Amino acid sequence: MDNMQDLKLLCYQAENNVLLMVELYNNLKIEYEKIKVINKSLKETIDTLEKKNKTQADEIVKYKLTGKLSDSQNNTDIKLKINELVRDIDACLKLIDE
Repeated sequence: MDNMQDLKLLCYQAENNVLLMVELYNNLKIEYEKIKVINKSLKETIDTLEKKNKTQADEIVKYKLTGKLSDSQNNTDIKLKINELVRDIDACLKLIDE
C-alpha cells in the first residue's frame, strides 16, 4: 500500500509542476507581448530621432555654408577679387581700343 501512496504523491507533484509551468508560460507570454509593444514604440522613437538628426545635420551644413558666404572677411575677399577682375577687364578694353 505504501507504494500506491508514493505513486499518488508523485502524480500530484507532477501535476502540480505541470500546472506551475503552464502558469509560468502564460505569464511569460503576457510579458513577451508587453515587451513587443515597448520594442515597437522604441523603434518608432529611434526612427523619429534619426529623421530629426538628419534634418538638423542638413540645417547645420546650410548654416555653415550661409555663414561662410556672409562672413565679412569673405565678403571683403570677394569684393577685392571683383575689383581686380574689373581692373583686368578695363586693361583689356584699353588694349583693344589701341
